[in-house]
Amino acid sequence: MVENLIQNNGLTIAASGLLVVFVGLILISLIILAFNNIAGRLRSRRQIKEGSVSPPSLLSAAKSADEKIPNDHLIAIATAVEFYRRLHFDVLQSEITFAKGSPQSAWRIGGGLSRRFLPARLR
Repeated sequence: MVENLIQNNGLTIAASGLLVVFVGLILISLIILAFNNIAGRLRSRRQIKEGSVSPPSLLSAAKSADEKIPNDHLIAIATAVEFYRRLHFDVLQSEITFAKGSPQSAWRIGGGLSRRFLPARLR
């Protein structure tokens, strides 16, 4: 088997195939990244021309980072997030219990209903 790989250049073909696939994947990811950047720049230019968004400035970003959010606002945000979580998300199954008893599987029910295990009143 190893002789066939060496004789037919199997290792070079496999290596070149891997190289082609991974270079193709890298190129696809770069193209997607470029499309995202172009679309974002076009969207921001359109919004600036319409006047709906002003160009970002470093001073406004620094001012907003220094502002402290009041505790009342933080409590309101936390309450809204908690209500949203309780309304729209499933209950977390964080309790694990091990109970002894009969198995709750549909496969096991078939054995109890077969002809071999008839209830006493039907015999």
